Parts: sequence; structure tokens; C-alpha cells
Amino acid sequence: MRATTEIPRISKSPDKSVYPDQGFLNQALAELASTNLLRARRSVRGIDSTHVEIDSRRYVNFAANDYLGLTHHTRVVAVAKEAIEEDA
Repeated sequence: MRATTEIPRISKSPDKSVYPDQGFLNQALAELASTNLLRARRSVRGIDSTHVEIDSRRYVNFAANDYLGLTHHTRVVAVAKEAIEEDA
């Protein structure tokens, strides 16, 4: 029989004995926000293999391996097929 692990429930109002420094954390977050250093998640939508959309603006995705779009370039694909056929 497998042992089950009970997942602790998180209440909406944290227990002060469990989170005694909550005031300090709130103050630190407020300071970060006031100096524009607080990070926030942004929704990133992939448009194609080389572009993404963030906050309704289109950007080149330099974080991807294919930011030049060479994986779909016809000459690159043709040369890759030739190399595979020669070495296969």
C-alpha cells in the first residue's frame, strides 16, 4: 500500500505564528514597487517561430534557438536534406 502525503491547506489569512515577518515582506515589496524593481509576470504569446507578442507589441524572440528563422528557410532545408541523403 502506498503512503499518502497530505497537502497542507493555505488559509486566506495567514497565521501570524507561521508568518511572523509578513509586515516586513509587505514593506519590502512596497519598496521594490516604488523603485520600479518589482518583477511582474507578463503574458507572452508566440506568433511564429521568430516572433512573440508582449502587451500587444510584436518582438523578435532572441531567446529562441531559431530567431533568424532558418529552420524554415528553403535553401537551408534543401541543403540539410542533401546532407542526410549523402550520409545515410
